[in-house]
Amino acid sequence: MNLSNRLYALGFSAFFQVLWLLVFGAVLVGAVLVGAVILSGLLGAAAIVAIAFYLRMGWLKRRLGRRQRRRPAGPPPRGELIHAEYIVVSERPMPRGRWD
Repeated sequence: MNLSNRLYALGFSAFFQVLWLLVFGAVLVGAVLVGAVILSGLLGAAAIVAIAFYLRMGWLKRRLGRRQRRRPAGPPPRGELIHAEYIVVSERPMPRGRWD
């Protein structure tokens, strides 16, 4: 039997070809399982973040609603007058030439 007429002329025996096929299959299955675990972990983390965001927004809406119910009806309250001392600082003249 001439080896050049065979479809797979690797020089290995059939035993080693089957062994390599089994090893490759096991590695492929392992890679798919590891990918599935990583993907499920990422999806779980995204779900936890979404739930936390939803709860935070609900809490803020409830707090804002409570504040609005406490205010009496009518015009909004006016601000207080604040008395303070201040100093007027004169501005320097703009340099001429660039934007004229």
